[in-house]
Amino acid sequence: MAPASGDAKVLNFGDVTLRRSDVERLQHPEELNDQIIEFFFEHLTSKLLENRIDGDQRSPRPLLLVGPSQTYWLLHCPPESLHESLSPMALPERQMIIFALNDNPDPTMAEGGCHWSLVVYSRPQNTFEHYDSLGGLNAGVAQRFVNKIKSHLGKGASQAKLKDRETPQQNNAYDCGIYVMKISQLLCNAFEQQQRAVTFEDIVGPLRTQITPASVEEMRASTVKLILELAKQSSFQK
Repeated sequence: MAPASGDAKVLNFGDVTLRRSDVERLQHPEELNDQIIEFFFEHLTSKLLENRIDGDQRSPRPLLLVGPSQTYWLLHCPPESLHESLSPMALPERQMIIFALNDNPDPTMAEGGCHWSLVVYSRPQNTFEHYDSLGGLNAGVAQRFVNKIKSHLGKGASQAKLKDRETPQQNNAYDCGIYVMKISQLLCNAFEQQQRAVTFEDIVGPLRTQITPASVEEMRASTVKLILELAKQSSFQK
């Protein structure tokens, strides 16, 4: 579908194109769409690449962030297409994988669904963790997702269990995407600090103290600022 008239492009970042309507979702009390979360995952990935200590940019990164579009496709693609879809992601070679999960049940409905949550796989502990900011609303879809992909994640992963983790709770109907972004950022920061796959036990302190309604609101503003700064840098480079 072509963008609406006047919906100007704001930024190209990696494989993501952000338009004015995407940025406006951050500026207003609205639920985030795929594009904003895709952008944030791309940005986190770019920072991980910048800070990679082994210097090898060709081998698979130990931490992989899987954005909304890929996660959604893995959940809904035909079983016979799953292996082909997963192969380029080299999931058995990753130590930690973060998936952005949406509850949209209808693949034909763009921007469907009403809730975002996170599924995180840690290979050393061989466990999946689910972070849900709205009372476990996505528990069922998270379990279906894990059941579908876990046998493709490498030796022993098919035995991994999904654990629902204590997650700060949103106090409205629209901030779930921001919670997904905040928790992903915490996990990436902890991974970089400790240089290993991390789990709930590694982030429980910051999770409880740093993710509040006020910090979530601030992240809306800081993400808009980040997008506009990157757009400005991009215009200078042309």
